[in-house]
Amino acid sequence: MSLTVPIDHYILDTLMRDLTRHDKRPSAYLVYLHLWRETYGRATAATNSAEKPIYAVSLQRIAFATGLSKSSVQHALRCLIGPETRAST
Repeated sequence: MSLTVPIDHYILDTLMRDLTRHDKRPSAYLVYLHLWRETYGRATAATNSAEKPIYAVSLQRIAFATGLSKSSVQHALRCLIGPETRAST
């Protein structure tokens, strides 16, 4: 069964260009799309709910789903999280 999931225009019109052209991080865009699909995409398709879903996943699972290496997934997540939200050690 195939589901149609609406994607916000921001994801395609702005985020894709910013992550792939400006930041030169196409892997970050792939990881973002995967995480969005596994959280909001599934929630929207299933229940049409705006609640924030929780998604616990390993680097290996994201790597497998996107076709990226685990280290590429790590770099992509660092790019997406940004320095201002990373926990200091």
